[in-house]
Amino acid sequence: MNKMKTWMSLLTTVATLALMSVVCSGCDPKNGGGNDPDPNGATGITLSATEMTLMVNETKQLTAVLNAEAKVKFVTWSSDNERVATVMPDGTVAGIAEGNAKITASAGSARAVCKVQVKGVKKLEPLEVTMTGKIDHEKHTPGQSGSVSFNRFPASVAEFMQVREKIGKEPQGAVALEIMAMEMYRRNRSVGTECLKWCNTFTNTGACLDRLKEIFGTDINYARPYQMAAFLEGATPQNGYKPNEPYTVTIDVRENRPYQDSGIFQTKVLAFWIHCGGGKPGSKKGIEVLKTLKKDEVSKDPYFIVFTCPDLYFQVEPISFSTTFEGLK
Repeated sequence: MNKMKTWMSLLTTVATLALMSVVCSGCDPKNGGGNDPDPNGATGITLSATEMTLMVNETKQLTAVLNAEAKVKFVTWSSDNERVATVMPDGTVAGIAEGNAKITASAGSARAVCKVQVKGVKKLEPLEVTMTGKIDHEKHTPGQSGSVSFNRFPASVAEFMQVREKIGKEPQGAVALEIMAMEMYRRNRSVGTECLKWCNTFTNTGACLDRLKEIFGTDINYARPYQMAAFLEGATPQNGYKPNEPYTVTIDVRENRPYQDSGIFQTKVLAFWIHCGGGKPGSKKGIEVLKTLKKDEVSKDPYFIVFTCPDLYFQVEPISFSTTFEGLK
């Protein structure tokens, strides 16, 4: 099998990075927690960390646990100062600028508050991406595979587009870009949405956004903040979905699904398996990509985009109770 390796080092502009000190005030009424009787049985919330440090453009996960009798299973997160720190619907906290903020988790009348301080300035490490493997674009060839490795996720739409320029003309690059865009959506809805538009067909962009709102949502039983980590080499439910570094996405040509001709897109649809640690050992998930000259699509022929990918947003196995998801770089 022919090998093709592309090495990229993207020097980013100076990015403000901040040490973020997060202290959870818990559920003690004296410090802002809530243990008042609740008609739905949610009488207390416990958060996953009492202290947390991170940097701007890095994110970390706060997890809320309700008392066992609670009928309310939806946790609402809010920040009292989004200019300093934001929080996503799944509890993902990000530092924005120097200052102080409070992150509140609520379920019924129960609540827990985290005091957030953002301070310090640091540079992001250069984004490095390596692509290996050669996959035939025209002839279905079982046994072919490709991989993309990277040291961190893009921090902006501009960085994402630089990565797309380097790897988006190969199928494995398109798959890696999809995983990057979905993780970026988890961290920042507007940034992630823009990136998803650049690596999907118009129709599949809508399908992804509809499901990602749920998979990264507020239902603590359904949400999977570690969903994208499951598609990185080495991540499993047992190790808290902590992948090997550098992060690696690997795809194989689907042996049981020959390339299909699409009349709508006037091109071939290529089907692959993505390696996934979020199920049984050795499990793989399906994805289909294409490149087209269709005028209302972003492919413009050189770039592969995702045609369908329901397996990417189908719930992976829940994390082990003995571990904690530490987030991704």
